[in-house]
Amino acid sequence: MENRQTAYEKLIELAEKQGYVTFDNIMDCADEYSLPIQDFDWLSNSITTRGILVYSEAPTRNVPSDEDDFDDFAQSDYDAVYTRIIELSPSLESFVTYVRMVIPPQRGEIRQLKYQIVDGNAYARERMIEMHLRLALRVALQRAETYDMDIEDAIGYACIGLVIAVDKYDPDTSGAFASYASLWMIQNISRVQSTQRPLIYYPVHQKEGYFAMYPVLKAHDCIGCERLNECAYAISMVQEKIECSPDEAKKILDQMIPDAQIEDLLELFENYDEEDTPRDTLIDTLLSNLSEETILSDEDALSTVQKNALKEEVASVLSKLTPKEERVLRLRYGFDGHERTLEEVGAEFNVTRERIRQIEGKALRKLRHPSKAKKLKEYY
Repeated sequence: MENRQTAYEKLIELAEKQGYVTFDNIMDCADEYSLPIQDFDWLSNSITTRGILVYSEAPTRNVPSDEDDFDDFAQSDYDAVYTRIIELSPSLESFVTYVRMVIPPQRGEIRQLKYQIVDGNAYARERMIEMHLRLALRVALQRAETYDMDIEDAIGYACIGLVIAVDKYDPDTSGAFASYASLWMIQNISRVQSTQRPLIYYPVHQKEGYFAMYPVLKAHDCIGCERLNECAYAISMVQEKIECSPDEAKKILDQMIPDAQIEDLLELFENYDEEDTPRDTLIDTLLSNLSEETILSDEDALSTVQKNALKEEVASVLSKLTPKEERVLRLRYGFDGHERTLEEVGAEFNVTRERIRQIEGKALRKLRHPSKAKKLKEYY
């Protein structure tokens, strides 16, 4: 809580100096203070609510006029992005070339497209998506390099987030489109991005500690250590940053230790000699190389599948709401394990409790629509 307030004050100070902040400013500040995803969302929303101008790139002039529409005009650093992506995955060269050839936004064009999309203009929607693909590449590259993520997966998830942003965007209330879309890209990547244990499903709220600590531990060359969850120094770093118990810190570190490769375990079994190694010792060795999350009974497995399916369905239904409505419901009903009062949610959004009650009521009415309620009834 203290870190996000410090980051917030730093961004306000920066905005007072230059008259605006960029999306990269917000991301860098969040990284500097190791803020989890929910605090990053709070930081972005608080900056926007305060009325501070948020640009995807620094404008070429410090004082824009009312006729200017700075949304993503900068060209200087995209060549480096394109080159780096091709280095990481040569198979993406044709896609990168396609994105490179897309005509960038022309002055005033985005302002017109915003309202044409609301009116159902298919060409405007396609154009808005295409000319922001380079932004998706940039966000994906930054995410991939920060978390050692597969660049192709990162780009795919970022592009999905971009499409969602175009469909949900409200030109009157959502602010600059590039900043709005960037938030959706990061949110979508975070939702589906795996930890260093890709075979294990972790809900988003359980991965927040992973996202906050991975860059920190990576900077200390801790990633790759098989005994990371036993390292007192690493555990203390997590406790300090996340403000959690030692057990919770170890669980976060567990997500950064890859499970043993199946091939290695099979080789161990094939080379087993009972005269040299007692059977019980072999079993202990095999189990020690598997996380407890991967060892499930049939009943546990079925329950896990059902719970995961329900979570995905709930996430799908909530995604039909506006980001603010979804956030309010998640906070009010304790999706992270802690239910908030109207006053607490209002304080996060800097609005009154009555306004939060109105947003909550509107969101619940949308969810009661038969088309949405039907999807969840089969689980009860």
